[in-house]
Amino acid sequence: MTITLTREEAQSVLDALVHSHATEPIWKTPLKTAIETLCARLSAPEPAKLWLWKNFVDGRPEYWAFDNPYPRNLNDGDPQTIGQPCGYAIFKFSRDGSNGRTEEQVLHEMASVNSKSQPEPEPVAKMKELLEVQGRDGNWNLDPYMQGMYNGMELMVALAERRDPVFRKAPENWLSAPPQRECASEVHDRREWQGMTDEEIKKEQHHIDWTSAHTYAKFARAIEAKLKEKNT
Repeated sequence: MTITLTREEAQSVLDALVHSHATEPIWKTPLKTAIETLCARLSAPEPAKLWLWKNFVDGRPEYWAFDNPYPRNLNDGDPQTIGQPCGYAIFKFSRDGSNGRTEEQVLHEMASVNSKSQPEPEPVAKMKELLEVQGRDGNWNLDPYMQGMYNGMELMVALAERRDPVFRKAPENWLSAPPQRECASEVHDRREWQGMTDEEIKKEQHHIDWTSAHTYAKFARAIEAKLKEKNT
């Protein structure tokens, strides 16, 4: 069983040992060793507490650490709008046991283990269910709005799964309107589906507070609005 002492308790024990050591013969080395060990531990600095926020960078979760729960960039500025911390970590020094393994290798192994051992996140699984329903015949091809809804949801799922989205082009005829004969000029002028560039997607990502609730829904609405704007 391991017993943990506070710094005050450890200091009290050390004072008692020093007092006892002063009256004991010098050859009693165990007592001297205990005193030296406690002195070394108590002289070490307090472990740094790092406050953590979970963020997303390029669609990948990443933790940010600050030395206080209200970080700010400017000396006279307001705290950053990153929400409440998700926890804190205690920084402790240790010996390097990597044996030549690089950080890139460790990150690759972590990603490999996580992809095999962890179940699909519940929000992603739910989004895939909704995408399957939206992609059924009679839903996505009802009208341009429903097509845009499907493509926006496909983009969200693709970002979560770290793959390229597969957008659906407009059908020859929408189910909400009877087929119409088009002249050659109308066929020539009909616009093709306009997707979003990586820069446009990243811009929308930066507009979202990823620490707040219902983040995926807000992002989906933002993508939906942008796609609708580009295709109407």
